[in-house]
Amino acid sequence: MLALLASPGRAASDEVPPAELALTGAAELPFSETELQQALLARVLSAGEGSGQPRTRVDRVSPGVVAVLVGDRTQVVALGERTGVSAARVVALVIAELLAARQTVGTAERAPAVAAGRVDSPVPVAATAVPAPPSVAPAPLSVAPAPGAPSRFTKFSVAVTGGASRGTGSQERLVGTLNADVSIGGGRRWRLVPSVGLIGMPTENARRLDEVSFLAGTLRVLAGGVWGPVDLLAGPFFEVYRIGGATEHSGTLVGGELVARVTAPLSARLRLVTGLRLDAYINRVRVHWVGGDAFATPRVGGAVDLGLQWDWPS
Repeated sequence: MLALLASPGRAASDEVPPAELALTGAAELPFSETELQQALLARVLSAGEGSGQPRTRVDRVSPGVVAVLVGDRTQVVALGERTGVSAARVVALVIAELLAARQTVGTAERAPAVAAGRVDSPVPVAATAVPAPPSVAPAPLSVAPAPGAPSRFTKFSVAVTGGASRGTGSQERLVGTLNADVSIGGGRRWRLVPSVGLIGMPTENARRLDEVSFLAGTLRVLAGGVWGPVDLLAGPFFEVYRIGGATEHSGTLVGGELVARVTAPLSARLRLVTGLRLDAYINRVRVHWVGGDAFATPRVGGAVDLGLQWDWPS
Protein backbone atom coordinates (compact mmCIF):
# COMPACT_ATOMS: atom_id res chain seq x y z
CA MET A 1 0.00 0.00 0.00
CA LEU A 2 1.12 3.53 -0.83
CA ALA A 3 -0.27 6.91 0.26
CA LEU A 4 -1.29 9.51 -2.31
CA LEU A 5 -0.05 12.89 -1.03
CA ALA A 6 -0.82 16.40 -2.16
CA SER A 7 1.95 18.05 -4.14
CA PRO A 8 4.49 19.83 -1.94
CA GLY A 9 3.82 23.25 -3.42
CA ARG A 10 0.21 23.44 -2.22
CA ALA A 11 -0.96 25.32 0.88
CA ALA A 12 -1.69 23.31 3.98
CA SER A 13 -5.40 24.16 3.66
CA ASP A 14 -5.50 22.28 0.31
CA GLU A 15 -4.17 19.02 1.73
CA VAL A 16 -6.56 16.06 1.68
CA PRO A 17 -6.61 12.76 3.49
CA PRO A 18 -4.28 10.29 1.84
CA ALA A 19 -5.76 7.62 -0.42
CA GLU A 20 -4.61 4.03 -0.53
CA LEU A 21 -2.96 2.75 -3.72
CA ALA A 22 -2.82 -0.97 -4.47
CA LEU A 23 -0.69 -2.56 -7.20
CA THR A 24 -2.00 -5.91 -8.46
CA GLY A 25 0.64 -8.12 -10.04
CA ALA A 26 3.35 -5.62 -9.15
CA ALA A 27 6.11 -7.98 -10.21
CA GLU A 28 4.72 -8.04 -13.75
CA LEU A 29 4.02 -4.29 -14.08
CA PRO A 30 6.43 -2.30 -16.27
CA PHE A 31 7.24 0.06 -13.36
CA SER A 32 7.97 -0.22 -9.65
CA GLU A 33 6.08 1.08 -6.61
CA THR A 34 8.77 3.68 -6.02
CA GLU A 35 8.62 4.98 -9.58
CA LEU A 36 4.82 5.34 -9.45
CA GLN A 37 4.95 7.00 -6.01
CA GLN A 38 7.43 9.60 -7.24
CA ALA A 39 5.30 10.31 -10.31
CA LEU A 40 2.18 10.70 -8.14
CA LEU A 41 3.86 13.16 -5.74
CA ALA A 42 4.19 15.65 -8.59
CA ARG A 43 0.81 15.06 -10.25
CA VAL A 44 -1.95 14.14 -7.78
CA LEU A 45 -4.79 16.65 -7.55
CA SER A 46 -6.64 17.75 -4.42
CA ALA A 47 -10.09 16.28 -4.00
CA GLY A 48 -11.38 19.46 -2.33
CA GLU A 49 -12.10 20.31 1.26
CA GLY A 50 -13.94 17.75 3.24
CA SER A 51 -13.85 15.04 0.63
CA GLY A 52 -11.43 12.12 0.93
CA GLN A 53 -9.64 10.67 -2.06
CA PRO A 54 -11.02 7.26 -3.11
CA ARG A 55 -9.11 4.00 -3.04
CA THR A 56 -6.93 3.65 -6.13
CA ARG A 57 -5.78 0.36 -7.70
CA VAL A 58 -3.58 -0.51 -10.67
CA ASP A 59 -4.06 -3.98 -12.23
CA ARG A 60 -2.03 -5.66 -14.95
CA VAL A 61 -4.30 -6.69 -17.87
CA SER A 62 -1.79 -8.01 -20.40
CA PRO A 63 1.77 -7.19 -21.47
CA GLY A 64 1.92 -3.41 -21.96
CA VAL A 65 -1.71 -2.85 -20.77
CA VAL A 66 -2.90 -1.90 -17.26
CA ALA A 67 -6.29 -1.00 -15.73
CA VAL A 68 -6.50 2.02 -13.37
CA LEU A 69 -9.40 1.98 -10.87
CA VAL A 70 -10.18 5.18 -8.89
CA GLY A 71 -13.27 4.72 -6.76
CA ASP A 72 -16.01 3.56 -9.12
CA ARG A 73 -14.17 4.73 -12.24
CA THR A 74 -12.02 2.47 -14.39
CA GLN A 75 -9.78 3.26 -17.33
CA VAL A 76 -7.63 0.87 -19.37
CA VAL A 77 -4.26 2.29 -20.43
CA ALA A 78 -2.08 0.91 -23.23
CA LEU A 79 1.52 1.58 -22.25
CA GLY A 80 3.00 -0.06 -25.34
CA GLU A 81 6.76 -0.31 -25.01
CA ARG A 82 7.01 2.17 -22.11
CA THR A 83 8.70 0.95 -18.93
CA GLY A 84 10.07 2.39 -15.70
CA VAL A 85 9.64 6.10 -15.02
CA SER A 86 8.06 6.77 -18.43
CA ALA A 87 5.31 4.19 -17.81
CA ALA A 88 4.79 5.39 -14.21
CA ARG A 89 4.27 8.99 -15.42
CA VAL A 90 1.55 7.90 -17.84
CA VAL A 91 -0.30 5.96 -15.12
CA ALA A 92 0.05 8.89 -12.71
CA LEU A 93 -1.49 11.23 -15.28
CA VAL A 94 -4.47 8.89 -15.72
CA ILE A 95 -4.95 8.67 -11.94
CA ALA A 96 -4.89 12.45 -11.68
CA GLU A 97 -7.38 12.75 -14.53
CA LEU A 98 -9.81 10.31 -12.91
CA LEU A 99 -9.53 12.18 -9.59
CA ALA A 100 -10.26 15.47 -11.32
CA ALA A 101 -13.19 13.99 -13.25
CA ARG A 102 -14.66 12.71 -9.99
CA GLN A 103 -14.75 16.30 -8.62
CA THR A 104 -16.68 17.63 -11.63
CA VAL A 105 -19.46 15.01 -11.89
CA GLY A 106 -22.65 16.70 -13.08
CA THR A 107 -20.93 19.49 -15.04
CA ALA A 108 -21.36 19.80 -18.79
CA GLU A 109 -17.65 19.33 -19.56
CA ARG A 110 -14.74 17.71 -17.78
CA ALA A 111 -12.08 20.09 -16.51
CA PRO A 112 -8.64 19.23 -17.94
CA ALA A 113 -6.79 17.08 -15.41
CA VAL A 114 -3.28 18.09 -16.43
CA ALA A 115 -1.87 21.49 -17.32
CA ALA A 116 -0.64 21.97 -20.89
CA GLY A 117 2.87 20.70 -21.54
CA ARG A 118 2.82 18.08 -18.76
CA VAL A 119 2.19 15.09 -21.10
CA ASP A 120 5.30 13.83 -22.84
CA SER A 121 3.37 11.85 -25.47
CA PRO A 122 -0.29 10.97 -26.20
CA VAL A 123 -1.72 8.23 -23.99
CA PRO A 124 -3.68 5.66 -26.03
CA VAL A 125 -6.83 4.80 -24.02
CA ALA A 126 -9.06 1.84 -24.73
CA ALA A 127 -12.69 1.33 -23.74
CA THR A 128 -13.56 0.40 -20.14
CA ALA A 129 -14.10 -3.24 -21.10
CA VAL A 130 -10.77 -5.03 -21.01
CA PRO A 131 -9.91 -6.29 -24.50
CA ALA A 132 -8.26 -9.63 -25.13
CA PRO A 133 -4.57 -9.38 -26.01
CA PRO A 134 -4.21 -9.07 -29.80
CA SER A 135 -3.15 -12.15 -31.71
CA VAL A 136 -0.54 -11.50 -34.37
CA ALA A 137 0.03 -14.14 -37.03
CA PRO A 138 3.65 -14.42 -38.17
CA ALA A 139 4.27 -13.12 -41.68
CA PRO A 140 5.13 -15.82 -44.23
CA LEU A 141 8.83 -16.16 -44.76
CA SER A 142 9.96 -15.50 -48.31
CA VAL A 143 13.29 -17.02 -49.24
CA ALA A 144 15.00 -15.73 -52.37
CA PRO A 145 16.95 -18.25 -54.43
CA ALA A 146 20.70 -18.12 -54.02
CA PRO A 147 22.58 -16.34 -56.83
CA GLY A 148 23.43 -18.74 -59.60
CA ALA A 149 20.82 -21.31 -58.51
CA PRO A 150 18.63 -22.71 -61.33
CA SER A 151 15.21 -21.07 -61.71
CA ARG A 152 12.20 -23.06 -60.60
CA PHE A 153 9.40 -23.63 -63.10
CA THR A 154 6.74 -21.16 -62.04
CA LYS A 155 4.12 -20.90 -64.83
CA PHE A 156 2.16 -23.38 -66.89
CA SER A 157 -0.04 -22.88 -69.95
CA VAL A 158 -1.74 -25.20 -72.41
CA ALA A 159 -2.35 -24.23 -76.04
CA VAL A 160 -4.42 -26.05 -78.68
CA THR A 161 -4.05 -24.82 -82.26
CA GLY A 162 -5.04 -25.94 -85.73
CA GLY A 163 -3.96 -24.87 -89.17
CA ALA A 164 -2.42 -25.93 -92.45
CA SER A 165 1.06 -26.87 -93.64
CA ARG A 166 2.71 -27.26 -97.00
CA GLY A 167 6.13 -28.00 -98.40
CA THR A 168 7.93 -25.89 -100.98
CA GLY A 169 7.96 -28.45 -103.81
CA SER A 170 5.24 -29.15 -106.36
CA GLN A 171 4.93 -32.78 -105.21
CA GLU A 172 4.32 -31.73 -101.59
CA ARG A 173 0.60 -31.32 -100.88
CA LEU A 174 -1.33 -29.11 -98.48
CA VAL A 175 -2.06 -30.91 -95.21
CA GLY A 176 -4.06 -30.03 -92.09
CA THR A 177 -2.45 -29.78 -88.66
CA LEU A 178 -3.64 -30.03 -85.06
CA ASN A 179 -1.22 -29.28 -82.19
CA ALA A 180 -1.27 -29.33 -78.40
CA ASP A 181 1.53 -27.53 -76.53
CA VAL A 182 2.33 -27.40 -72.81
CA SER A 183 4.44 -24.37 -71.86
CA ILE A 184 6.45 -24.68 -68.64
CA GLY A 185 7.95 -21.36 -67.52
CA GLY A 186 11.39 -21.16 -65.97
CA GLY A 187 12.01 -17.75 -64.40
CA ARG A 188 10.51 -14.66 -66.02
CA ARG A 189 11.43 -15.32 -69.66
CA TRP A 190 12.45 -18.89 -70.52
CA ARG A 191 10.07 -21.65 -71.53
CA LEU A 192 10.22 -25.39 -72.10
CA VAL A 193 7.45 -26.48 -74.50
CA PRO A 194 6.81 -30.20 -75.10
CA SER A 195 4.32 -30.58 -77.96
CA VAL A 196 2.38 -33.22 -79.86
CA GLY A 197 0.80 -32.82 -83.26
CA LEU A 198 -1.37 -34.59 -85.82
CA ILE A 199 -0.87 -34.06 -89.56
CA GLY A 200 -3.37 -35.36 -92.09
CA MET A 201 -4.24 -35.19 -95.78
CA PRO A 202 -7.54 -36.66 -96.96
CA THR A 203 -7.60 -39.21 -99.79
CA GLU A 204 -6.90 -37.81 -103.24
CA ASN A 205 -7.63 -39.52 -106.57
CA ALA A 206 -9.82 -42.16 -104.96
CA ARG A 207 -10.08 -45.51 -106.82
CA ARG A 208 -7.31 -44.60 -109.19
CA LEU A 209 -3.76 -45.85 -109.56
CA ASP A 210 -2.47 -42.60 -108.04
CA GLU A 211 -4.76 -42.67 -105.01
CA VAL A 212 -2.91 -41.30 -101.96
CA SER A 213 -3.52 -40.19 -98.36
CA PHE A 214 -1.20 -39.13 -95.56
CA LEU A 215 -1.42 -39.30 -91.75
CA ALA A 216 1.35 -38.60 -89.21
CA GLY A 217 1.82 -38.04 -85.50
CA THR A 218 4.53 -35.65 -84.28
CA LEU A 219 6.39 -35.32 -80.98
CA ARG A 220 8.35 -32.10 -80.40
CA VAL A 221 10.56 -30.80 -77.60
CA LEU A 222 10.84 -27.03 -78.02
CA ALA A 223 12.46 -24.37 -75.85
CA GLY A 224 12.84 -20.61 -76.06
CA GLY A 225 11.91 -17.27 -74.59
CA VAL A 226 9.03 -14.86 -74.16
CA TRP A 227 9.24 -11.17 -75.08
CA GLY A 228 5.97 -9.53 -74.17
CA PRO A 229 3.23 -11.22 -76.26
CA VAL A 230 5.77 -12.93 -78.56
CA ASP A 231 7.13 -16.47 -78.05
CA LEU A 232 10.18 -17.69 -79.98
CA LEU A 233 10.81 -21.45 -79.77
CA ALA A 234 12.99 -24.04 -81.46
CA GLY A 235 13.81 -27.73 -81.09
CA PRO A 236 13.83 -31.18 -82.63
CA PHE A 237 10.82 -33.28 -83.66
CA PHE A 238 10.12 -36.94 -84.37
CA GLU A 239 7.32 -37.98 -86.74
CA VAL A 240 5.68 -41.34 -87.40
CA TYR A 241 3.77 -41.40 -90.73
CA ARG A 242 1.61 -43.64 -92.90
CA ILE A 243 0.97 -43.15 -96.61
CA GLY A 244 -2.20 -44.86 -97.80
CA GLY A 245 -3.76 -45.48 -101.19
CA ALA A 246 -2.45 -47.35 -104.19
CA THR A 247 1.06 -47.42 -102.73
CA GLU A 248 1.04 -47.89 -98.98
CA HIS A 249 4.09 -47.05 -96.91
CA SER A 250 4.95 -46.17 -93.30
CA GLY A 251 8.04 -44.96 -91.49
CA THR A 252 9.58 -42.16 -89.45
CA LEU A 253 10.79 -38.65 -90.20
CA VAL A 254 13.04 -36.45 -88.04
CA GLY A 255 14.02 -32.81 -88.19
CA GLY A 256 13.99 -29.47 -86.45
CA GLU A 257 11.32 -26.82 -86.00
CA LEU A 258 11.30 -23.05 -85.46
CA VAL A 259 8.14 -21.46 -84.02
CA ALA A 260 7.10 -17.83 -83.66
CA ARG A 261 3.74 -17.12 -82.07
CA VAL A 262 1.84 -14.14 -80.73
CA THR A 263 -0.75 -14.21 -77.93
CA ALA A 264 -3.52 -11.72 -77.20
CA PRO A 265 -5.56 -11.80 -73.95
CA LEU A 266 -9.27 -12.65 -74.18
CA SER A 267 -9.82 -12.91 -70.40
CA ALA A 268 -7.79 -13.26 -67.21
CA ARG A 269 -6.68 -16.79 -68.19
CA LEU A 270 -7.61 -17.27 -71.85
CA ARG A 271 -5.53 -16.03 -74.78
CA LEU A 272 -5.81 -16.10 -78.56
CA VAL A 273 -2.74 -17.68 -80.20
CA THR A 274 -1.50 -17.22 -83.75
CA GLY A 275 1.72 -18.85 -84.88
CA LEU A 276 4.08 -19.66 -87.74
CA ARG A 277 6.07 -22.91 -87.87
CA LEU A 278 9.05 -23.67 -90.09
CA ASP A 279 9.99 -27.36 -90.36
CA ALA A 280 13.24 -28.70 -91.78
CA TYR A 281 13.39 -32.49 -92.39
CA ILE A 282 16.56 -34.53 -92.35
CA ASN A 283 14.94 -37.31 -94.37
CA ARG A 284 11.93 -37.55 -96.69
CA VAL A 285 9.88 -40.08 -98.68
CA ARG A 286 8.58 -39.91 -102.26
CA VAL A 287 6.00 -42.08 -104.07
CA HIS A 288 6.07 -42.31 -107.93
CA TRP A 289 3.26 -43.49 -110.19
CA VAL A 290 3.04 -44.45 -113.84
CA GLY A 291 2.80 -41.31 -115.92
CA GLY A 292 5.30 -39.32 -113.88
CA ASP A 293 3.03 -38.12 -111.05
CA ALA A 294 4.42 -38.34 -107.51
CA PHE A 295 3.69 -37.54 -103.88
CA ALA A 296 6.47 -36.48 -101.50
CA THR A 297 6.84 -35.40 -97.91
CA PRO A 298 8.51 -31.97 -97.63
CA ARG A 299 12.16 -31.24 -97.15
CA VAL A 300 11.21 -27.77 -95.86
CA GLY A 301 7.65 -26.93 -94.88
CA GLY A 302 5.77 -24.01 -93.38
CA ALA A 303 2.61 -23.97 -91.26
CA VAL A 304 0.14 -21.39 -90.00
CA ASP A 305 -1.64 -22.03 -86.66
CA LEU A 306 -4.58 -20.42 -84.89
CA GLY A 307 -5.99 -21.45 -81.51
CA LEU A 308 -6.43 -20.78 -77.80
CA GLN A 309 -4.08 -20.80 -74.82
CA TRP A 310 -5.13 -21.35 -71.20
CA ASP A 311 -2.83 -20.00 -68.47
CA TRP A 312 -2.96 -22.47 -65.60
CA PRO A 313 -3.41 -20.85 -62.17
CA SER A 314 -0.13 -20.99 -60.21
